[in-house]
Amino acid sequence: MRIQGAFIPYSRGIQGVFKALKNYNYFNLSHLQFNQLKSKKKLIYMNNNSGHSDNIKQLADEWLHHLTVKKYSQKTIQTYRCPLNRFLSYLEENHISRIQDVTQSDLERYRKQLVDCNFSGVSIELYMRSVRQFFRYLEDNGHLFINPANALIVSKPERRLPKVPTIKEITKLLTLPDTTRHVGIRDRAILEVAYCTGARLEELTRLTLFDPNLKNQTLRILGKGRKERIVPLGKHAIYWIETYMRTARTRLLDNNINEQGLWIGIHKRKLFSQAISVMIRNYGKKVKSKQSISPHSLRRACATHMLQNGAHPVQIQMLLGHADLKHLGQYLRLTITDLKKTHKNSKVAR
Repeated sequence: MRIQGAFIPYSRGIQGVFKALKNYNYFNLSHLQFNQLKSKKKLIYMNNNSGHSDNIKQLADEWLHHLTVKKYSQKTIQTYRCPLNRFLSYLEENHISRIQDVTQSDLERYRKQLVDCNFSGVSIELYMRSVRQFFRYLEDNGHLFINPANALIVSKPERRLPKVPTIKEITKLLTLPDTTRHVGIRDRAILEVAYCTGARLEELTRLTLFDPNLKNQTLRILGKGRKERIVPLGKHAIYWIETYMRTARTRLLDNNINEQGLWIGIHKRKLFSQAISVMIRNYGKKVKSKQSISPHSLRRACATHMLQNGAHPVQIQMLLGHADLKHLGQYLRLTITDLKKTHKNSKVAR
């Protein structure tokens, strides 16, 4: 159903709404749609005088700014920005200049376009979820009469189980850096911290000189949404951090004593995330594992190996900095798969 800018003051009540709808030839609302209107706590409808902008691009920018205010990370916002820009291009190609003119049929045609462009199921889910959240924001802020994305079903594709490096492969990885060199000591310390704490790449990059507390054997991590958590450090991680800070870091800094970043590069400045990612991947190639080893592989390995050794899921949740347990599903699925293999190989009940 297309709504062409009807403005209905809330003070007129539901009968006034009914009358105004009739005057605007929207009397063909279904019973369900009309009941949805009656249940609204606020009835805000827009025309050019309503104070809301009909500029779709401006509304999209408002939503992305709203995510920034809600302390979403820039990486997450960028993840939403790309699908949103594609959706705006689709609206422009179909000559839809007002967000209020978008219908559920338009959204279904947009989904079909993604399928025709050979997008994977995971990508389609992300693109349609971005659109649905955008429309939810518009509805919540009074930019829409009826949200066409409410009835949009965004099915989650079955995700393949991520492959996790084995303990043997991780052990080999940790011994690869040449610890006779300052850069090698730094790399060994980074690998030990990444595997021991399960920290994200951005969290590793953000670490400062003041975050490790070697006396208490803990590390302060600033996670998503700038949420702080304190995680324990293992004895190997403590040893290599201490060795790095006592010897290699000072030499890598040279005279740049004002640098507070923990990990220092050859240019006497803190390492950026790309440099850390490339370093870990290069060492990972030397392991000759069946799957590539990345910073996130070490995070998955940390969680999976701890679960396999009896750690409680809540403890893993706290270590990784997840808001709830649902994000641990992939790790739990992995350990169940291992259990099934063990069960089959042990010939139980045969």
